[in-house]
Amino acid sequence: MWFKSLDQKQFILYAQQSARLNTAYWLATLIVYKCEENAPSDIVLAEIESFKRQIALMFQHIRKDVPRQKGLPQQLVRHELAYITGFCRQSTKNTNKRFLYSRIGMPIAGEELMANKEIEFIRERSNILNDDDLLEQWDRGIYLTYEAIRLKDQSRFTGRRRIIKNFDVAESLMRPTPMVILNYCRAYVDQLGLDAPIASDLVDRLLNDFTNMYAAGVNLVKFSRQALLGQERILASIVDRRRVQREHEELADLGADIQKNLIMANLARTDTIRRVIDSHVVD
Repeated sequence: MWFKSLDQKQFILYAQQSARLNTAYWLATLIVYKCEENAPSDIVLAEIESFKRQIALMFQHIRKDVPRQKGLPQQLVRHELAYITGFCRQSTKNTNKRFLYSRIGMPIAGEELMANKEIEFIRERSNILNDDDLLEQWDRGIYLTYEAIRLKDQSRFTGRRRIIKNFDVAESLMRPTPMVILNYCRAYVDQLGLDAPIASDLVDRLLNDFTNMYAAGVNLVKFSRQALLGQERILASIVDRRRVQREHEELADLGADIQKNLIMANLARTDTIRRVIDSHVVD
């Protein structure tokens, strides 16, 4: 694991920065979800404004601490900061328009470009690390899933073969064994140098968080496979319009649930790390 080569001070700072960056990313994703799945009530709008303030606070801390980092951790943080800044800007602007457009099925300008940038970011990060890391494994699974979705517009025979291959590999990446997850969590927590009781509790919580995160990842891959490949089966079948409409509505509801679980599982992991470091580590 690449972070074992870092001294404790550098790793603690990196873990803190990375957790804050990921919190900002998933809060921005949650804003998009709220706009797409809810009406703009006072409660929802207040939640979104709270998420925006939290995102701004995360960036304030991150930018202040970047100069304190060095070497590979600084490279990783700067790379992630550049992408997530753009992602959060795109996701949090014009939320009123996002509410409206989601109702009428219109895309927000810049969404496709940002999706392409996310794929590029994951690929670049994989090249920077080039190591067997559990979070990097997650990223590769997401990358292959996104790539499969992009392949849907290619020729039916070639595109379908590559889509199936991508989904097969992505699902295997989203299924690390419990022992692999446990060993990663132990190594991660060991680098923080926490007192034994706190460290033990953190390992348990991270083990639960990572397990939930990967379970959500498996569901995402399986759902994406069903949505892309199952859709061809539906269109090729002779069925009545009401059945097609019902199946599409059920698929949309399932997709929304999977997206929400994915967001909350990732926010839980980043919250666990941030709170422990902020509470028990002195800069």
